[in-house]
Amino acid sequence: MPRVATGVDVGYAVSSEEHRPLGPLSQELPLPSHFEEAVPMVSEDDVAERVVCGPDPAHHVEGIQELADAGLDRGYVHQVGPDQDGFFDFYMREVLPETAEIQPRQVVASEARA
Repeated sequence: MPRVATGVDVGYAVSSEEHRPLGPLSQELPLPSHFEEAVPMVSEDDVAERVVCGPDPAHHVEGIQELADAGLDRGYVHQVGPDQDGFFDFYMREVLPETAEIQPRQVVASEARA
């Protein structure tokens, strides 16, 4: 079976209110002026629905589980906030141990084409 990978943009912070990143917009808008144009179109709640944010490890595990449920066997997480050390500590202590038993769902070829 071919390996398939994707990623989950995450934002770790002590509280959900403290950090709500732009997520995929930061990867698709090449100029600062593009961000300025996009801001009125996207609320913090919109971003929070699409990007795993906050200090709840279960929420992060759920995001990784969703990838496995889609049949992906590899992924990455990307800290989009400033607290890199806190992110790594949080993932090593609270998230990664909970994902050790997650297995990708087997997707059959006809299902993948649907």
